[in-house]
Amino acid sequence: MSSTDAREEIERRKGEHLRVAAEADVEAVHSAGWDDVRLVHEALPREDLAAIDLGTEFLGRRLAAPLLISAMTGGHPSAGEVNAVLARAAERHGLAMGVGSQRAALQNPSVSATYRVVRESAPSALLIANVGAAQLVPQLDRPALGAEEVQRAVAMIRADALAIHLNFLEEAVQTEGDRCARGVREALAAAAMVGKVPVIAKETGAGISRSTALELAGLGFRALDVGGLGGTSFAAVEGTRAEAHGDRRGARVGHVYREWGI
Repeated sequence: MSSTDAREEIERRKGEHLRVAAEADVEAVHSAGWDDVRLVHEALPREDLAAIDLGTEFLGRRLAAPLLISAMTGGHPSAGEVNAVLARAAERHGLAMGVGSQRAALQNPSVSATYRVVRESAPSALLIANVGAAQLVPQLDRPALGAEEVQRAVAMIRADALAIHLNFLEEAVQTEGDRCARGVREALAAAAMVGKVPVIAKETGAGISRSTALELAGLGFRALDVGGLGGTSFAAVEGTRAEAHGDRRGARVGHVYREWGI
């Protein structure tokens, strides 16, 4: 695939992700168990409700509440509008926000505005850049992202932190997916040392087990976004895309793994 074709393919895929997530039935049917949790009511409180402060410190920054608008999109014209709205909300309410994978802009600078808009819309918010773990190792048709490109992703949005997303389930379903994970641990350890911002390991809907969390901590990650089962299933999103493109294997795998995760 030529570099031009690759750029066009990524931009098209980003647009399809937005459309499928908004229009198709791609939510996980089962929850991760939150419906079984009930908080104990305190009928005899001691505090002044007006004095309660929800603020917290995260990665050296003060947030008004322990809430993060996690990575969703970027790399497509309509994605810029979504990111601008989310960034304004993060700025207004003192929350953190992450952008979707920035590979599209690293390969095609013409779409970088769909990511840069977050800093323009949220000048003081804690913003998190984003690259994929699968893109840090060589794949069949392309080399791995290097340290310079990772630093460009951070600089693009003047980020306060960097998330590296672990979306290997999505890549396995995706028709165009990057399926090689050989050497990824070494690549992650190197990426965790790049630049001056803290690095977060992020899942995208299948969760992070205790053993994997401990391994990621040992590789140098400062925080984990467990991104567990529930809500939008990216296996279902990619399965729906695969079916639309005539990829029966991807459609079948996406259906099988729609409820996969913890």
